Amino acid sequence: MTAPWQELLPLFRCPDDGGEVREDAGAGVRCVSCGRTFPLSADGRILSLVASGTGDLAGASAEYLAAYAEARNVTDGSYWEMRNTAADHRRKRSQVRQVEELLRAAGSRDLVCDFSAGPGYYTLSYARRWRHVLHCDLSWQALRKASTEASDRGLENILFVRMDYLHPPFQGSLPQVICMDSLERGPSHEQALLAAIRRSLAPGGTAVVDFHNWWHNPLRRLGLMRQNFGDNRSYGAKELPPLLAAAGITEFERFAFHQELAAVQGMWRSWVARTLPPTRWVYRFTS
Repeated sequence: MTAPWQELLPLFRCPDDGGEVREDAGAGVRCVSCGRTFPLSADGRILSLVASGTGDLAGASAEYLAAYAEARNVTDGSYWEMRNTAADHRRKRSQVRQVEELLRAAGSRDLVCDFSAGPGYYTLSYARRWRHVLHCDLSWQALRKASTEASDRGLENILFVRMDYLHPPFQGSLPQVICMDSLERGPSHEQALLAAIRRSLAPGGTAVVDFHNWWHNPLRRLGLMRQNFGDNRSYGAKELPPLLAAAGITEFERFAFHQELAAVQGMWRSWVARTLPPTRWVYRFTS
């Protein structure tokens, strides 16, 4: 591993037994406890720290289980990414800005870790304003695609980490964590992921996560309009505090995200914010 990333090694732990990991003769890292080695890509940009065991996915849809199994096992091929319109990208940029504001208000810009970074909407944006960025995902193809994009943009402060977010290679070491568009697979999955994020935070560390709001479009949720959310799960605001508490998170702040605001300017913004149900509920909590 190159020198800039050697200073990040103390952040990591073996995802299997929590043991310390050390550089392994330039080929990756090795757990000093169990001896397992974790590879580094040939270009030195992607470190794989995938746990041996799988997460508890009771209640998750068959579609998600199949995608999860494929992501754990497939290390080549093409990466499927949703084709987004210009309006979709505008809405996404709006949420990227909101999350940045929540992180900025809660701490420094030394290091931020995205647990479900996908194509890098957040990480590629934040890399120019944070000292270090950890871009984490289970999909090798997503990591490779985002790594190539970062290289094309001249971004050298992102470490790409292949991991299972239900068994992350962190224990109380991360100052800032985000996990967006991922807490939508069912209560058991959500509880496990939230608990994994909480355990990964350093003392005083901050996490920002979001949930899709059931009331944003109840007609779709009830099947009275075309379903556009697949087998994913939406939540009402009253369902979320018990879900967070089940993961050991009892103190938090809640914020609304309205995707419609991305296309609204001036005096109409406050009217939209007051009138329309939020698209997502965004939560910020500390360790």
